[in-house]
Amino acid sequence: MSIKVKNIGKRTGKEIVQLYVKENNSSVIRPLKELKAFKKVELEPDEEKSVRFTLGKRAFAYYDVSLHDWHVKSGKFEILVGKSSRDILLNETISVESTVKLKKKYTLDSTIADVMHEPAAQAIVSMIISSTERSNTDSLGIDRESVLGGIKLSSLVAISQGKYTQMKLNNLIKSLNKN
Repeated sequence: MSIKVKNIGKRTGKEIVQLYVKENNSSVIRPLKELKAFKKVELEPDEEKSVRFTLGKRAFAYYDVSLHDWHVKSGKFEILVGKSSRDILLNETISVESTVKLKKKYTLDSTIADVMHEPAAQAIVSMIISSTERSNTDSLGIDRESVLGGIKLSSLVAISQGKYTQMKLNNLIKSLNKN
């Protein structure tokens, strides 16, 4: 990425150009924008210089504790350039495609929505959805699947009224993590 900086004053001056990266729709906790590069430029009166930044993998990465390494998630990122984090003069959105696909790890804290599209879990998800009674909430336009999607897997034994055991739940989680 390149940006032109010009001294429009009558004396020699210096400017610090800062580049920030912001991940749109991050699924991990990250700062709103992260300072990834900066350059100090000295300019004579009416002088113009081009400031160039090269961004590598680490500019878009976060540390993933399960990988014990830095990971770049596919998605849209904003490149922000300015004099400071509060004085952004340029921004551009780019798409980044990860070269590493992370395998999802399921636990008792995973939700029904997390496993809903996994073939090994579809039978239990269907049983849970069909066993919930239709209520007045359906007529209010509330989607039962969305409401049930937030339920943790650890709650399945209790809400299945004996149809699903802890052993079956543990086996489901093992099966999900094998694939």
